[in-house]
Amino acid sequence: MASLKASEEGLRNVDRARKRKGWNKYDRAWSDLAATSVPTLKRFWRGIPIQAETFQAICDVVGVDDWEKIVEWGDNDDREPGTSKPYQVDWDGAPDVSAFYGRNTELTHLKNWILDNESRLVAISGMGGIGKTALTIALAKSIQERFETIIYRSLKQFTSLTELLCDLLQVCAGEDAPDELASLEIGLARLIRQLSNNRCLLILDDLEAILRGGELIGSYRPDCQDYEFLFKRLADAPHKSCLVAIGREQPKDLKVLQARGFKVESLSLSGLDIETAKQIFQLSDGFAEAAQLQKLIELYQGNPLTLNFVWWKIQNLFAGNLSEFLSSATLNFDDINQLLEEHFDRLSDLERQIVCCLASAPEPLSLNELREKIGASGMTDAIDSTIRRGIVKKTMGDPRYTLDRIVKMYVNQQAARASTRN
Repeated sequence: MASLKASEEGLRNVDRARKRKGWNKYDRAWSDLAATSVPTLKRFWRGIPIQAETFQAICDVVGVDDWEKIVEWGDNDDREPGTSKPYQVDWDGAPDVSAFYGRNTELTHLKNWILDNESRLVAISGMGGIGKTALTIALAKSIQERFETIIYRSLKQFTSLTELLCDLLQVCAGEDAPDELASLEIGLARLIRQLSNNRCLLILDDLEAILRGGELIGSYRPDCQDYEFLFKRLADAPHKSCLVAIGREQPKDLKVLQARGFKVESLSLSGLDIETAKQIFQLSDGFAEAAQLQKLIELYQGNPLTLNFVWWKIQNLFAGNLSEFLSSATLNFDDINQLLEEHFDRLSDLERQIVCCLASAPEPLSLNELREKIGASGMTDAIDSTIRRGIVKKTMGDPRYTLDRIVKMYVNQQAARASTRN
């Protein structure tokens, strides 16, 4: 019997029925009564085709008798590789990125790496709000015709590699996938086989969720060490698919794989250029405060999320007056401070000392000057770590180190509050 998948309206009807039962979407009682598994129930909710008998059983036990009205008819046909649409797209948990600005140069690089160079692993890093996920989803949609399967997952929900592998195999292999893995090695081997037989674009977001906080950047959490094997196998094994790994931080071993000549590429994402960032504000070319607008964009380093926060404040609290906002003493507010706090909470003690030292310095400092002021070993690695995090900036030419104005303000505010409490 053919496979079936639910339509959006059908899922809403099933959702109302399961609420009347008092079940959650992945309730074990539901899957047991339908003689299926929780992973299959998850595929049902994602609109992924499952066996027709199982589809009917899921509907029946929740109290939906007219299961035919739940089906999305006419879009369940198998597609051959190379057709105009991917065989399967699973954006489970992907954020809405309807607002996307510029990034043409970055998109060109990524397309070249993935389509022309057939890179197996591409890492995209950058500070929170800089647009990593938006760029990746725009990329995926622009090249989806070249893939048979596209899958997005956030590692905030899958710190266990075995759970992630089961989930990916459920999507890639469908009914042939196991609900549990006999071993990690078997799971990796099955995934590589799927990536070899079908061209897949895998997107793993929020890589920092599997990395240690409070240490130099890039070390795995003790319970997430297995991810090193995943990345190495994907970079090393011959296959025709690609993993795009997105995060504020990247594991150290990805750089090692790239240096060893594997098909691995990395992109460190910075802020939008001035002209592109102006699109956020949707202002006419003759806007009277153009100079102030450029100053605003430079102040917040072209970070799209931060600029959206700022523009809302300007419109709602300053009646759209840029000059008044820029003359305000409060250029850091809760939304921005929370974003920065998420980064600073992950710094090592030595990184914190470096950042505090730079925040209090009127001019950029050299590495030797930082060594003299802090007097600790491991300064070179710590400086490199803060740069890779996007927190510390290195000047051109004779290298000296500094902080963006907003970061400096945040650090000094925190120091002042700590001094007041003491």
